[in-house]
Formats: sequence, structure tokens, C-alpha cells
Amino acid sequence: MANKVWCWSPLSYLTQTDKNVGLIILNRPLHGSYEKLKALWKSASVRICVDGGANELYKVCKENENFDWIPQFITGDFDSIKEDILTYYKDKGTKIVHTPDQDYTDFTKAIWYLIENCDDQVSAVVVMVEFSGLLDQTIANINTLFQAANITEKPVILFAGDCLAFLLQPGKHSIDVSSGYEGLKCGLLPIGSKCDSVTTHGLKWNLTSHALQFGELISTSNAFDDSGVVELETSHPLVWTMEIKR
Repeated sequence: MANKVWCWSPLSYLTQTDKNVGLIILNRPLHGSYEKLKALWKSASVRICVDGGANELYKVCKENENFDWIPQFITGDFDSIKEDILTYYKDKGTKIVHTPDQDYTDFTKAIWYLIENCDDQVSAVVVMVEFSGLLDQTIANINTLFQAANITEKPVILFAGDCLAFLLQPGKHSIDVSSGYEGLKCGLLPIGSKCDSVTTHGLKWNLTSHALQFGELISTSNAFDDSGVVELETSHPLVWTMEIKR
């Protein structure tokens, strides 16, 4: 395991034709991300709306006169889904899964359900989120990345309107940034604990055995060089985030 390199192509899910992705839609506006959602929907073999995410899916489908998208599952504690939306999808054949445990977010419980019931159908999990709005909900979504690492070894990638994020475990990583959908900025965030050492290649401002820690140095508003790949090695978990074109 010491020589293992995690290989990431996060934006390939916007163009791939293999249907092997687990798509999770959280309760966040989708009208500005319809084209991304369309691409991810095509890539998905399993599609889950989390509670009020079903409201947002219905809304964006109605706006675009698209009534073909029916999720296989709606999960959650159902404190935000509208009753008529729940009935609509239930009548269309969607399985309704009540997950009332309040010690975990509906998002975390959705990943649990996906992996426990559809693990052999997916090679990665992509999630429609948003990083605006309430700060505690944004942090909760990041916390789910850490919890997901204890649920599955498969990639879990958060797609927002203008950026994405995923968790890098300690070790070596290679991140493909040559798809053409990349924006200009990227960052490495030591959320949860200090990172004693990280070394990168492929960034405009590379790090060489640098320590990252809140209250001291963190890597934000970094950028890519022209190599098309970012290679890095980290001693501790880091959240990788990068801008994507709308």
C-alpha cells in the first residue's frame, strides 16, 4: 500500500458514457447547474434524491419540460420534501426510504444506503451540493466526506455550481486536470487536523514538504501549470477543491 497512487479524473463524469456512477442530489437549487446535472444523470446507474432534493429535481425538470428523470430512491427523515412531490415520485415507481436517525445527516445516511444496497452497481459517488447558504450545512457536507471514507473506498466527489471537492487520504495522488472543464483556481484544505507535510507538482505555486494548518498556512486560490495533471503526496487527509466552468 505504501506505493499506491490514487488516480483521480473528477471531471470525466461529465463526459463518460459508462453508466456506473451513484448520483446523489441534495436539497439545493439546481437551476444554475442543469447542464451538469444532465451529464451526471446520463453517467449514473443509481440516482438518489435526499429529502428536499426531490423538490429541487422536480422544479428543475418542470422548468426544462423534462419529465423523464425519475430517481430510483428518495431517502431522508422527510422534514423538507413536499408531500405532493413525495406522492408524485412514489406513483412513478420511486422507492421511498425513511432514514430517521438524527445522529447523522440525511446525506451521510444516503451514502450508507447506496453502498449497502447498490455497491456492485457503482464505481464512484457524485453528489450535487452547494457551498453557499448556511455555513454549518456546508461544513456538514465536508464532514460527510470524512465519514464516507469509513463507509466506502470508492471516490466520493461533491459537485457544486462552480467548484468541486473531494477528500485526499494520506499518500500519493494523481489528479487529471486536462478535461477542459477546469476553471482557474484550486486549493488544498487541512480540515480537521494539521497536515504535517504535503508536496505537489503541477501547480502554479507548488508546495515542498510544507505543513498546512488553520491559523497558519493553507493553500487557497492556487492555480494549475500547463502539465494537465497535479501530483501530490500528503501525510494527512486534505480536502482538494477546484474551480469548474459553469
